[in-house]
Amino acid sequence: MTARFMACSCECRSSTPARSVPLSRISISLHLFLRAGGKVIAMSHSKPALTIVSPHLDDAVFSCGALLERTPGATVVTVFAGTPTDTSLTDWDRQCGFQDAGQAMRARRAEDAEALAMLGAEPMWLDLLDAQYGGDYRPQDVEGQLAPCLGRQRGGIVAAPMGLFHSDHHVVHEACLRLHARHPGLDWLCYEDALYRRLPGLLQERLASLLCSGWRLTPVIAPPASGLKARALRAAFPDLHVIETGDNLGAAGRNLGVRWTRTPYVAFCDDDTCWQPHSLDLAADILDRHPDVAVLCAQVQVGTEGRPDPACERMARSPLPSRGLPGKALLGFLAGAAVMRACAFVEAGGYHPAFFIGAEEALMALDFAAAGWRMVYCPRIVTRHHPSPRRDTPLRRRLLARNEIWTAWLRLPVAEAGRETLRILRELRGLDRLAVAGSALGGLRWIPGQRRVVPPRVLAMRRALARGMKAGGGPVPLPGRRSAPSSRER
Repeated sequence: MTARFMACSCECRSSTPARSVPLSRISISLHLFLRAGGKVIAMSHSKPALTIVSPHLDDAVFSCGALLERTPGATVVTVFAGTPTDTSLTDWDRQCGFQDAGQAMRARRAEDAEALAMLGAEPMWLDLLDAQYGGDYRPQDVEGQLAPCLGRQRGGIVAAPMGLFHSDHHVVHEACLRLHARHPGLDWLCYEDALYRRLPGLLQERLASLLCSGWRLTPVIAPPASGLKARALRAAFPDLHVIETGDNLGAAGRNLGVRWTRTPYVAFCDDDTCWQPHSLDLAADILDRHPDVAVLCAQVQVGTEGRPDPACERMARSPLPSRGLPGKALLGFLAGAAVMRACAFVEAGGYHPAFFIGAEEALMALDFAAAGWRMVYCPRIVTRHHPSPRRDTPLRRRLLARNEIWTAWLRLPVAEAGRETLRILRELRGLDRLAVAGSALGGLRWIPGQRRVVPPRVLAMRRALARGMKAGGGPVPLPGRRSAPSSRER
């Protein structure tokens, strides 16, 4: 079954039926864990059996050494580890200082065994010949040799090469694709062949070929062994896949998670919010039925007592036409309480990296509306918010105001952008006003090149919401206004 949900900075897969929401349909985005670089790992509740299929005697160590080191007891099956009967030298063996092919293979096996022992792995060598020794095999030949090795494994992970560049690598890759169908109870990973992954275009061509053949690969990025938070997350949620960056990207960190998604919907949350049972399942059903909706904004319940967030009360009073929609139409949303259509997020370009944090949703909301997408407040979908009592209030206030000004000049007509700027600055005092004005002026370097005024119908929606602020006894969601703050701001 095709997965329907994906998470922004973490992709989750379920192996246990006890989850309240089946992760075959859902993924949850945590905008918490975006730090220091990492590579590849997959984990489950107990130490899973791990088999790495290695074309040659050095490929597993070079390509998957870190994974092997973190998974003691793994098995490495090397396919082309046979010793040729013809002992004549190849150019490669001669350059390596060997006297004949037999000596070369015996030395390489010994080296392989020593390296794997250092990583806590067990070697298994097949007797097929390396191409340099005249080995010429079809994928089904290799499949037949590998099948008994995998037949002994009950569950766990098999890591197969992507099959880049070398003919031996390619035939092993094809054999593993054939074996995949015969062993549906195993989790399969594909690793980049270490010696060839830097050659331009090879990996991209292989991925394109797999997609054209109907294969769907989910990228997995794992944290390094260091980092207390990374280890704690993996221990508590071993099915979690974590994407990390070297810097704090703010709201734009969510873009990385969506970039890796392979599901039509993305559920966002922050480190202080938590989706409530069945909410995401319901969100998937609603988005299935309403293909014109890009964003469902959830009801936010604050604290353990679950009191309604004031922003939700304002969204419930939205005066925008809502006929045929699953809730009140909006022209804004809360970043940490949103369920989105992934294609709409990508089309909009994600969160602007210059904004960092604060009113980052406003620009995207205007772009969604300009593209014809609908945004809806859906109180049946619920997330719980546990705000931290510690805030850098002056900094957040300044970031909010600066980003509102930038949004105005990026998407509103000049006269309207000017009025919005004056309104924002008048609401600030003293050093805040000076700091925001100076920071906003920094956008002069790049805003003219990215300026794109929204169409009249979107401006009309914005003005209808502004009238609602005056007539309805309080503000309603309006891009560029702090009345609908980011969940990170509350």
